[in-house]
Amino acid sequence: MKPIDFKESNVTLVGPKALTDLECENLKVYTDGKQCISLWKPSLRERLSILIYGNVWLSVWGGKTQPPIWMDATKTVFNKPPLKVRISIFLLKISSFFNEKG
Repeated sequence: MKPIDFKESNVTLVGPKALTDLECENLKVYTDGKQCISLWKPSLRERLSILIYGNVWLSVWGGKTQPPIWMDATKTVFNKPPLKVRISIFLLKISSFFNEKG
């Protein structure tokens, strides 16, 4: 999986100097001072493996403990309006578009 940038990212975490970019690349994250959120995209091969086996492995360097973590597979983890509100906004935009054209 590859880490990818996303619009909410506000910090770049830099890997340790002892590691090369191939071993540990910089990571774009969103942080609010309490947690860091990163976005990862699996390759097509990894997607097929997840589909077939249903596994996603996570490794955290350190070896003595596991910090609290969470993982999610939704489109976004950032707050968004409820579906009903998003549909209303969409319909208003369409209505405005046609009113401008008509």
